[in-house]
Amino acid sequence: MPEPTTIHLASVGARHHHGPGPLLSVMVPPIVFELSGFAGRVPCLTPQGEEQDMARDLLRRRQRGEIIPTDDPALTAYRTTYTARLRTIATLAALPGADWLPRWPTYVTADCPPEGLALPDGATLVCTCAVSEAAAGRCHRVWAAGVLAESGYRVILDGQPLTTPEPRP
Repeated sequence: MPEPTTIHLASVGARHHHGPGPLLSVMVPPIVFELSGFAGRVPCLTPQGEEQDMARDLLRRRQRGEIIPTDDPALTAYRTTYTARLRTIATLAALPGADWLPRWPTYVTADCPPEGLALPDGATLVCTCAVSEAAAGRCHRVWAAGVLAESGYRVILDGQPLTTPEPRP
């Protein structure tokens, strides 16, 4: 049986936590500096629709100096909505006969095929949240790491192997 693909998730600024593969964004757009230094982005792990609104509202609160508790209703709603969407995608991709679906998750570049490209071993998925925010459970890369681990990936989260998936909220 082949070894699982290793995926790193880290803060964009914590280069010592980045893996040897391409740097891929899971940040809420638009990110101006995303245009240089990134090999692409992972759309399905990037907050979508109302998740983007929730993320931006929480970010504004954090920028005002508010320390958001992990049981904050807005944070809980964001985490629940985001992880439910990821688990739905992962479940569909794992169904028998779903081989017509691209490997989950995929990343895109400016010139890749429409279905995207499979995440290569050693890829690093980044956002701008500090390691301390992730450690406190207030960052979507932590939630994505749990779903990726549940899906069979070997996950390195902020430099540490994720030995067990995050519990489902």
